[in-house]
Amino acid sequence: MNELVTKIGKEPKETITSLELLEQINLIRTGIGKKEIQHYDLTKIIRREFKHEIDTGKISCISYRDNMNRKQKNYILSFSLARVIATKQGREIQRAVFDYIERLENELKNALECERLQVRAMGKALRNLETSTIQRLLEYGNIPKKKWKLYFANYTMIAYRIMGYKKKPERNEMNAQELSLLQQLETVINVTIIENISKNVPHYLIYQDCRDKATEVFRKVRTLFISEIDKATQRGFELMEQEHLGLM
Repeated sequence: MNELVTKIGKEPKETITSLELLEQINLIRTGIGKKEIQHYDLTKIIRREFKHEIDTGKISCISYRDNMNRKQKNYILSFSLARVIATKQGREIQRAVFDYIERLENELKNALECERLQVRAMGKALRNLETSTIQRLLEYGNIPKKKWKLYFANYTMIAYRIMGYKKKPERNEMNAQELSLLQQLETVINVTIIENISKNVPHYLIYQDCRDKATEVFRKVRTLFISEIDKATQRGFELMEQEHLGLM
């Protein structure tokens, strides 16, 4: 049997198109002496199996031109839905397509972990900067050293509380998206502290300004990427809103 064509490479992905799925299916069908199926046959199965998902927009599609220059639909499937379609093609084809999708998933998983580690490394450098900035603030405000630990904890927790954490989480357990958002908020806090010091703002007013500006950034991110922000983050935003309105 011919091996599946692996298109894993520069851009790991989390979906597969019906055209790509067709290519993999036909590769195996040809290898075991079966006739190839047409894209129309595959999309007919997709429409039959996932009519509700298509009607409600859970399955999207892009258009393409076939070899007769006719406009056709190319469905974009999650890996789990692609597996369902593969089960309609017989055990041997199903097994081979499952293996192909598993390789795609592993490549995506590895890419995400690599991204997380890169973001984490950047976060460590930013955290060192934040520590220096907070220390600069404490010296600027002539805060007694016996209170430094409390101030460090309070300023460190600004970003975490906005993200919905009641206590400081382990950064190694956060995904790349969470780490990236955290870095954005911490950057805002760093800049806000430095700007306030340069303007000779009383130190006791700076905490609230950091909180307000970081919350504003979070709201903008939430508006742009609400579908990608996890439930914990959404809960954090709601808690901040309630607290702001005096409901807590």
